[in-house]
Amino acid sequence: MSIEDANRTKYNNADEIAVWAFFADGKSSKDTDTSVILGTAYRNTSFVINEQTFQVLSDSLFEPNRSLLETTVITHEFGHILGLTNLGAALQSNHEDAEHPKHYIEKTCLMY
Repeated sequence: MSIEDANRTKYNNADEIAVWAFFADGKSSKDTDTSVILGTAYRNTSFVINEQTFQVLSDSLFEPNRSLLETTVITHEFGHILGLTNLGAALQSNHEDAEHPKHYIEKTCLMY
């Protein structure tokens, strides 16, 4: 957040949304030996993409295409910013995954 605080120049106004997207040359400090975080939405219009993790997990023979993986994660983080899945807007139906708060229960959904 300190990088954003020092560099962000655009913010929401009455009829426009301004989004801060930061591509970190690193991984999440919350990564473990068994799980990694590709991106995180925070504040009301900000998200970070952990680019080092994408580089490790993509574009090898048996790994996903990096462009597709990044596009999917960026779209997912935008979903959080837009208030999907109990983050910023109240749920309209009971579809939040109790084991993964702020995410959808259906595995085929972008917000899973």
